[in-house]
Amino acid sequence: MQYADQIMNLFLRVFACRSATVHEEAMLAIGALAYATGPNFAKYMPDFYKYLEMGLQTFEEYQVCAVSV
Repeated sequence: MQYADQIMNLFLRVFACRSATVHEEAMLAIGALAYATGPNFAKYMPDFYKYLEMGLQTFEEYQVCAVSV
C-alpha cells in the first residue's frame, strides 16, 4: 500500500504511449493493483476513468477492450 500511489502514477503515464500492447499490459497491471488495494482503489478512479473509458471504446484493438472489461 505504501507504494500504490507511485505505482498508479507510473501506470497512468504509460497510457501516453501509442501502443495497444502497452495499454493492454498496463490495464492488466492496474487490475492487479485494484485487487491489491481493494476499496482504496477508488481514489485513483478520477484519473484512471478516462483511460478506462478509452480502453472500452477501442474496438479496433479488441484485446485492449477485453482487458478493460
